[in-house]
Amino acid sequence: MKQCIQSLLKANMEGPYGSEWAAEEKVKRREMVAPEARYIFVHSNANEMTVDDAPSPSPLLGFVHYRFTVEQEITVLYLYEIQLDSSVQGKGLGKFLMHLIELIARKNHMGALVLTVQKANSLAMKFYMSKLRFVISSISPSRVNPLVGVENNYEILCKTFDPDAKAILEVYSVQCRCYYHVIYILLNSSICILQCSNENPCFCSKCRCHVRVTCSNTILTY
Repeated sequence: MKQCIQSLLKANMEGPYGSEWAAEEKVKRREMVAPEARYIFVHSNANEMTVDDAPSPSPLLGFVHYRFTVEQEITVLYLYEIQLDSSVQGKGLGKFLMHLIELIARKNHMGALVLTVQKANSLAMKFYMSKLRFVISSISPSRVNPLVGVENNYEILCKTFDPDAKAILEVYSVQCRCYYHVIYILLNSSICILQCSNENPCFCSKCRCHVRVTCSNTILTY
């Protein structure tokens, strides 16, 4: 089973990770054997057999790796992996498994469902954000520090289930108290430049389409 999981993981993720895969594969192997790791395994049941007739389990078609953990003092179900064999992709199985994971999260009174997705994996990003209504979390690198986060190759997405989780994991804010520091905030195709100083600390908050700023300085949008 372990070899099947690793083979499926490599087949699906080596492309999106590119040159970083060799290092990332080692990390994922350690994550998979952690005592807190929980799994859902997907097998084919096309041929119904009795216990005596079945020589071995049917081939692994997919798996889900998740954990119950805490992010920013909010209990969450963190989805580490959802991997499907190419033969069953695009048939609604992934969406079904995501609904199942969400149900598990809600039944266990989690505040949110959280996952990480590679920016290069555009199909996965579209699947989570357009079809399943996930949003980029406030703990994602691109939200925590826009200058540095834009260089990261992944985003952290979340779907929250209660107001407290939403306020902490979805609301984006940047507090800057630096002397004439310039922050570049990527907003869709625009770049906003904000200047502030120690004398006038500024607070910037971001929604989907604009920036609201409380500051004595000027924000420039291109």
